Formats: sequence, structure tokens, C-alpha cells
Amino acid sequence: MPSQKSFQYLVASDWSECLSPNGPFDPLIYTWPHLEADLTRIFSAYTSNEISLSRAVGKIKSLLPAELTEEEMDAFLREKFTAYTGLSQVITWCLERGIAFMINSTGSMGYFQRAMARGFLPRIPLLSAHPFLRYAQTDTDPERTFELLEIEDKGTNTHAALHALGIPPHRTAVVGDSGGDGPHFSWAAENGALRVGINTKASLESYCATRGIEINAHLGLSYQPGQPRDREAEASTDLTELCTILRRELLP
Repeated sequence: MPSQKSFQYLVASDWSECLSPNGPFDPLIYTWPHLEADLTRIFSAYTSNEISLSRAVGKIKSLLPAELTEEEMDAFLREKFTAYTGLSQVITWCLERGIAFMINSTGSMGYFQRAMARGFLPRIPLLSAHPFLRYAQTDTDPERTFELLEIEDKGTNTHAALHALGIPPHRTAVVGDSGGDGPHFSWAAENGALRVGINTKASLESYCATRGIEINAHLGLSYQPGQPRDREAEASTDLTELCTILRRELLP
């Protein structure tokens, strides 16, 4: 991995239903299937900006019979981990060009720790995620981690990463899919950063439209209000198209 001093740009991307069809609570549902309906409702509520992330996590903790162990997380990853086509190539492409890749997600730190430890996900230099599941540090962990306790922390943590790397905000691309990424897109618009939607939900389109925020580029589907999800089409998402967008819109 390039040294942090060599990074000149930053990509800060959401994870769930953006880079991967996996949801943040899928490991919990896999381990405790009877919680699926409740966890799905909670996920929908905070990604639609109906409740705060901290309230969502509080509801989740009250439902769990125990803390998810590393072994249980690894079992989920072996059976269910998936990402859209080209993710590893995109991360490698970015790192080779001095672009720091940051996952900025409401998912748990433990999910990403174990995904990198087990080789399902390339090691990335930066991770912003929720600490409600967090495991012992290993040498495959990102070089820098940032705790994300509320959705609004996405922008705060992206800004902190930029400050640590000495990168100006206009050399940043923020990537997301749903209304839960709205505050991150708002931060990006205020700071001159590129905004990219992947399989963009109506909730993000609406959040941005009502605030005069332009989504600069789209990859995959763009949903209208009330339009049903097309998960089969989403599954065919080719993330290498993101390289074309970044080359065109971010790099000189």
C-alpha cells in the first residue's frame, strides 16, 4: 500500500447497497434469523432519515441475545460475503494512482476488520464505521479508523481523513446510494467535492433535490419515488465504471 504521504486524492464511499448488496445487519440476521424483520425495519428507518443512527443501534442492541463473535462473523463472511463486480480492481486502481480509498459506512468496524483479515476485501488505508462491533486489531486493519456514531459523522470523518492526509476537499469523491448518505453529499457540496450515486435510491435523489445539491455522476440504476427495487439489475453493477468517472471528473 502506498504511504499516506503519497495520496493526493480521496474516495469516501458508503458500503451497503452501494459497493455491496450486503446490508450492515446481515451478519446478525445470518446468526439470528428470527431478527430479520425487526432489523430490516430499523435499517430502512435510519437510511430514510426517519430515526437517528444512535437510536437505531440502541434498538438493535436491545434485540441481540449476545455479541456477535469473530467466529460467527467469519462464518457469515465465508457463506454470504459479496461485493459488486470490480470492487477489488477499483481499490487497486485508486491506490496505484495516489487515491486513498475510504469506506465510510454505518456498518460495523468488526465486519470490515474480519473481511480484510480473511481476504474478502483488500486492505484499505481508511475506514469510518460504527464501533458497536469491534474486534482485536490485526495487521490487516486499515491504517486509520474513525468512529461513526451518527450519519452526520460521515462528512466529519471524511474531513478528518483529508486533514490527516493533507488533501484539499475539492480532490475528494463522495459515493453513496440512499438518503442516509444525504448529509455526506451535503458536506461534499459545501466543500466542492465530487458526488457520485451508485444504484441511487429515491431517498437520496429527494434529499439532494430539496437542498439544491447536484449529484454529479450516476452509476447503475437511479430510482424514482415509489419505483420498486430491481435487485437483479443491481446485482449486475460493474464498479469499474467508477474508475472512468474518477478519471474524468476527479483527476487532472
